[in-house]
Amino acid sequence: MVLDQVEPALLRQVMAHVDQNQSKASLLLGVSRGTLRSKLSKHGLL
Repeated sequence: MVLDQVEPALLRQVMAHVDQNQSKASLLLGVSRGTLRSKLSKHGLL
């Protein structure tokens, strides 16, 4: 699926932009912090 290919790069870029601050990243992405953590973990970025 395309999202599985794009999502890790997007997450890396957003996390770098907010200096690894998960709260800021979740606000920027419009998802809960728990959802963000799940996505980061899914892609081995946690």
